[in-house]
Amino acid sequence: MRSGLTNSSFNGILSFNPYFFFNLDIEPTTFDIEKLITIIQNLFFLESSSGAEVIKKIEGSLNFQNIFDGSIIFKNREIFFKNFNVGKNNQIFFDAQILKFGKKGKIKFNLISNIQNKKTNLKNIKVSGFLIPSSSQVIFKKIIVNKKILSKERIKNYEEKFKNEVIENSLSNIFNKSNIDNFFKNF
Repeated sequence: MRSGLTNSSFNGILSFNPYFFFNLDIEPTTFDIEKLITIIQNLFFLESSSGAEVIKKIEGSLNFQNIFDGSIIFKNREIFFKNFNVGKNNQIFFDAQILKFGKKGKIKFNLISNIQNKKTNLKNIKVSGFLIPSSSQVIFKKIIVNKKILSKERIKNYEEKFKNEVIENSLSNIFNKSNIDNFFKNF
């Protein structure tokens, strides 16, 4: 499959009777994440978005391999992102769930990363929070560094730093590898 969004191969099952169901293994060689994020924001997280009605009628999973690993599962009118693994050296693992669609829609996420700095030993970082796609906002609820829970004040500081250095007014910047690496190295 080739498009302006991806160049990938896929294998799996598509069923249209009695309802739409799929289980596809996808191996992209190229994937325009920035364009995909913009499409998702426009389809599902604007005030007049009608894409959410389509989601409620499908069941299945998209299982990604190659550039990143993980599954997007559509089940019982909900969407889950399971066992995503992004990056080769400083890997980032995350799970997420879309809680609500439309202008007030939000995505709950949990993220784990192990960062190796030249100055310090390996740091295990766990972050949980919410993405607000309509406003490209990220809210950190909890940050744990090496099993130590950070204070609310430090969490707010990191949230502001993430907004200014990573998001930069576009949610698609979350997948900017160098910005993410620099952000995590500051812990």
